Amino acid sequence: LKSFSKLFSDNITIDNVPRSYLVAICQLLSIPTWGPDGALRYALRGKLRELKKDDLVIRLEGLDTLTPQELQTANADRGMRAVGVPIPRLKLQLDQWLKLRLD
Repeated sequence: LKSFSKLFSDNITIDNVPRSYLVAICQLLSIPTWGPDGALRYALRGKLRELKKDDLVIRLEGLDTLTPQELQTANADRGMRAVGVPIPRLKLQLDQWLKLRLD
């Protein structure tokens, strides 16, 4: 999955998905879903840039420096389950995300 995911850049994929997919992705990432397709793509690109910056900071500082609340927030921001999830699982999810996103 990791090597396969590198074949796609964010922009190419976002530019080619139908509206129903855009809406679903926006809902997953807590982005408002009203407006034309171009506005959804713009908001999604902005969110992905924001997450990538955050990912780089987390990678630099390390997962162990995050508080439980920060771990929950980071997982939820990326569309992953966070409420009621044990701390080790939150760290594992976020670590997997970072590996897929940054490596």
